[in-house]
Amino acid sequence: MVAVVFGARGNVGRYVAQGLRASGQQVRVTSRNPAEAGFASGLQVAAADLERPETLPAALAGAELVFLYAKPDGVDGFVQAAVSAGVRHVALLSSAAVVHPGAEHNPIAVLAALAVTALAEPGHGGQAYTVYGPQSLTLRRQVEDIGDAAGRKITFEVPSDEQARRELGQSMFPAGSEAILRAWAAGTPAQTSTVVPTVTGHRAHTFAQWAADHVAEFRSLRLRPRGPGT
Repeated sequence: MVAVVFGARGNVGRYVAQGLRASGQQVRVTSRNPAEAGFASGLQVAAADLERPETLPAALAGAELVFLYAKPDGVDGFVQAAVSAGVRHVALLSSAAVVHPGAEHNPIAVLAALAVTALAEPGHGGQAYTVYGPQSLTLRRQVEDIGDAAGRKITFEVPSDEQARRELGQSMFPAGSEAILRAWAAGTPAQTSTVVPTVTGHRAHTFAQWAADHVAEFRSLRLRPRGPGT
């Protein structure tokens, strides 16, 4: 059984590919430029581009399972190629928007361990899992967890709304910046869920575990936290 993983160099896709291989699946990863992708030797690599439907039949040949990230461009070509190839199960990395009213009109709506389970085990067809973490943490607690992992004291500075708006605006649209500022001002606890242990049978990682796993990256940075000190 061949499982094709799109976006296998991404933050989620790489772990999906690793998890599927560990579960015994035959994995094929895709890249626009396989020769330059730098995947590990011995891994099947196929040239594929979701925006070029003519590249998809060869990449999907013989595949039954596919991990796909949300990309509206080329979705019709993907569906046609997947049906022709006999693909029977697709796990789509999307957003919580897929379970909201009007999702059919949302370009993101038209999940890594969770995706592996959804592909490798039966019973997950037609499901949309909204994944939240196991804890609701303040930004200050998150910064403290990073500092604990890195073995250093991190100074926490609270920017003004205008400064936060300006800095957030460097990487997102105004509507997104305003939504984050409203959430910070409200101080509403983050949503939590038991989806990960329920679906995978394993405890979800805590933020402190994540910080410890990435400690080398944090030690190489000069950290400047953003947000309120609540």
